[in-house]
Order: sequence, then structure tokens, then C-alpha cells
Amino acid sequence: MSPLEEAMLEQMAYLVFNEQRPFCHNDFLRFEYNGEEYKPKYGTVRNIFSKFTKEERIEYEFRDVNAYYTLKGHKFGKNSMTVYHTRGNSSIAISPNHPLYQMLKNQMMDKQAIHNIRLSLKVPNIFTYSYATLQYFDQDEVSRDFRLPYWNIDNAQVQVRVHRTDSITVIIGCSLNPIPLDYNGLIRLYKILGIVQGYLEGLTFNHNVVHIPDFDDWTITMWHFNRDGLKEYTGEKFSITVEKAKHTIERIYTKDFVNTAKRPETRIRIETQEYPNKTVKEVKEEICDEKLNVTDIGNAQV
Repeated sequence: MSPLEEAMLEQMAYLVFNEQRPFCHNDFLRFEYNGEEYKPKYGTVRNIFSKFTKEERIEYEFRDVNAYYTLKGHKFGKNSMTVYHTRGNSSIAISPNHPLYQMLKNQMMDKQAIHNIRLSLKVPNIFTYSYATLQYFDQDEVSRDFRLPYWNIDNAQVQVRVHRTDSITVIIGCSLNPIPLDYNGLIRLYKILGIVQGYLEGLTFNHNVVHIPDFDDWTITMWHFNRDGLKEYTGEKFSITVEKAKHTIERIYTKDFVNTAKRPETRIRIETQEYPNKTVKEVKEEICDEKLNVTDIGNAQV
């Protein structure tokens, strides 16, 4: 299996088991795995999908604008839909004849939040001078990168990967508990990053040679912006994915949650996948100045 195929298969598993949704070709036109960004051509993605289908690694799920797939044996049972979209603007366009039109038009949405946050930082010498500690963690057979165990920090699943290129990837998975873009959300994000920074500092015994930069200077390479419906959705489950300009991916789909009464419920999520490539400090300043230059996914054009 080629490195791209391995990366795509891992990303497929992440989408199915973590985000609990099927996937389409557009999900793989730009994605990140083990700290490396992939931008395969559409034809390449299509060929790999075909190969994985023949090998029975994935199976066809349903079709709307795109054909959706899932891992073999993990069916979602989504309904097929018809939707159109326009490129180069900030919204997903839905036909007035679409069954989602009236539902989304009257849907009350929660505040804007972020999840599936990926950060990167350069730490010269960490791979060599921290090897005595890193060797106790799982090491990828191909890339030789170290994968530290997942752990829960304030309702977020965090994983750290130390690459042999002396770079580090930090992944914050909080799809069920997104971080709101407000003061309390920033406090929560800073708490998570502060704990991760302290953990990284404990990997090395020589802080004069290996210096972990403050998390304010870490680069946010990817995130998912989302707004969730405030009311429970009881209709058929669905998923719509649209590729827009600059490889931005937008989605409208149903998301399963557990409410405050510990009862499972489904809500509608509107989501944009973006690649800001800005430091934590830059993002904080933009949020505090109320000048966040991103798509307002809460105002879907319907």
C-alpha cells in the first residue's frame, strides 16, 4: 500500500468512527495525516476509491450530488438527496424545492464553534534528544514517527505525534463538545493547549537543547467551524458535502449527541473545513477584535 493509500484509509477510519459519517471523493482532495498535507488530484482519489472497493475495504453507501462510501460493514443508511451549489461565495445554496429548504430556513442554530483542530510546531532536536522518552510510545513502521496515546482533557480527545522531521502535530478532537468562539471557549482552548505544552516539556531532559515554544506560537493548520441546531432533529439522517473554492469543504449533516439527560439525540450540523495557517495568538486577537475573517456558516443561503 502506498503512503497516500495508507493516509486515505486512516482518514476514512477517522471520518467513520470519530465523525460518524460517510465520506466522498471531495473529503480527500485536501487532508492531513501524520503532520503531512495531501492534495491528490481527483482522478487519483477516484482510482484509490475504486481499488479499495474491489479489495472490499470500503463499500458504496448512497448518492446525492456526490457518491458516498463507508468502511466495509459500517453502514449509515443515509437518504439520498439532490442539492446544487455555487462556488466562490460563503454559503451552501439549496434549492427551494429541496426538502431541507424549509427545515433549515426555520432552524435555530447555536453559536459558532470549532472542533477537529490540528496544530503544528517546530521543535529542533526533539526527535534525537528526546528519544530516550519517546521510545516507550508507539512508532509508525513506515514514517518512524511516534504517536503518543490519546488522552481526555476537558471533554476533548487529544493526540500528539512527534515526527522525525523535528515537528509536532497536536490533534484536538472535540466533535461532540465543540469549542465555542467566545471568552469561555478561549479559556477552554488555552487550558487544553497549556496542558499539552507541559506534557511536551516533560518529554526531554535537556531543556537547553530542546525548547518547546509557547502554545501561543503554535500554528493552527486545520479546523472545522460548526454551528449545531438547538432543537432535536427527528427526521431521516442525511449528509451533504460540497467542495468550494480553495479546497474549502462545507457540509450539512445530522450529528448524534448525548444530551444533558444522558439520552441520545440527533441535531443538524452546518460545518466548514478550513486551513487557516495562523498562530493561536493571531486567532485569539481576531476573535477578541470580532474580526474573524472566516465563512459565517450559520447563515446558509437557502
